[in-house]
Order: sequence, then C-alpha cells, then structure tokens
Amino acid sequence: MWGELPATTLAEVLSEVTAAKFDAIELWPPMCPLISDNMRTNAREAFERSKVRPVTMHAPLTSTMNLAAVEELTRRLAVYEVAARLAPFAELGGEVVVVHPTGSAYNDEAANAINVEAANEAVIEAARRSLDELYPIADGLGLRIACENLMARGTPRPLCRMEQLRAIIEPYPATVGICLDTGHAVVNGLNPASEARIAGDRLIATHLQDTDGLDDRHWVPGAGRIDWDEFVSTLHQIDYSGYWTFELSARDSDPASVARAAMQVASAWSAPGT
Repeated sequence: MWGELPATTLAEVLSEVTAAKFDAIELWPPMCPLISDNMRTNAREAFERSKVRPVTMHAPLTSTMNLAAVEELTRRLAVYEVAARLAPFAELGGEVVVVHPTGSAYNDEAANAINVEAANEAVIEAARRSLDELYPIADGLGLRIACENLMARGTPRPLCRMEQLRAIIEPYPATVGICLDTGHAVVNGLNPASEARIAGDRLIATHLQDTDGLDDRHWVPGAGRIDWDEFVSTLHQIDYSGYWTFELSARDSDPASVARAAMQVASAWSAPGT
C-alpha cells in the first residue's frame, strides 16, 4: 500500500502503521530494498524504534520476474532476485516470504511457443526447480516460503487453483506452504473459503482483500462481494495459525485512512463471538 508512494520513507510508513494500531507488516522490497549495509542498518533501527515487526515479505515483482520461466536463464535470474533478499529479511526478524510460483503465461515466449498441455508441464517443472533451489536457503535462515494463488486472467496459466498449488508443494517440508489471496480466488471464479479448506494445514499466509470479481481491486474487506463471515469461520475451522495480512491499495485515498479502516475490520473479526 505504501509502496505506491515512492517518496515516503520507511520511518514515515511505520509511524502511520503504528497510528493505525497494527504491530506487524508485510515488507515490499521496493519500499525497503535492503541492498546495502547502510540500508539494512537504517531499516533495522526504524523497525526497532517503531516496535513494528516485518513478519512477511512479498518477493519482488518485475516484468521479467518468473520463477517458472521455461527459458533457463530467466528462471535462474528470478531465483537470484528472491534469494538475494532472504538473508537481509531474516536479519530483520522476518518469518514468511510470499512468492509468485509462476509468471504471466502471456509474457513467457518460450512457454507460448509450445502447445498448452506441454507448456503447463514445462512451467510447473520450472517452478519445482526454483523451489528446489530456494527452500534450502530459506530453511537455513529460519524462513518459510509461501506460494501464492494467482489470477489466470483468461490464460491457461497453471498453479492458480489450490488443488494445483497443494500438489506442487506436497513433497516439500512444512516450511514450504501456501499464501491465499482472497481477491485472486474470486477473480478466478472460486470461493476463497473453499480454497482455504483445500489448502488446509499448508496454508501459512494470507492476502486479505475484497473485490467485485472483475479485477484485482485490493479493497478493504466488506467493500466487495466476498462472504467474509464464511471465510473467517473457515480459517478458524482449519486451525489457521498464520498471519492475517491485509493486502490493500490506497488508490485515491491515503494509506493511513485505509489502514484505519482495515483495523476496524480486524477488530470486528477478533471481537468475542466472531
């Protein structure tokens, strides 16, 4: 949310997070790149002063970032982009790194050059190779990796449904899990509560956002069409113990006001009887 405001400093962001009464955030690398010793020192001091914890981190996203690229050099560069940020994040006390297991199928020329079924198999195999390389590094740093359900956007993009995500991570230790994005599920024509049940004990992270089902809106829960009573109840039923992370957009509003609105939702969800 604050990552959309590049001139905003980390200290300013953490001040607004604290004012909204949140004590943890998901780190967005462009907002806090951690690429030098000085940047890491400044970030650590800012977090210590604010008492806000960076518990999850979204791996970087660029037009070429694709952990499931069929073209091997592109895939290896994507692995490097993620791996380079793991140790700095661990130093800040981070716990879970959210990754996109695939890139956009329509941006992968190598995959698009073959038939759909073969392309899907090639993409999934490339994603496995990337997880094979990343999870031992993350595990050694005390971090977990959460593969996010993504939007198909009318393409044959694989790993957008929980059945597929659950299948690809099943062979890995429990430190590799799933991040459920509620908005992505709805845009894909799926029920977020049903997707949560399929993810089950491998669900280790969430991106909570509402939508009208037409696009990836990142609205505050309650502003769209998701049945939040059903979803919250499902998370309790499956004994979900991860973070309840709001992934919202300020758009025409200011981030601080959106954060306050999100805290109102969080407070209602944690009230007795909910």
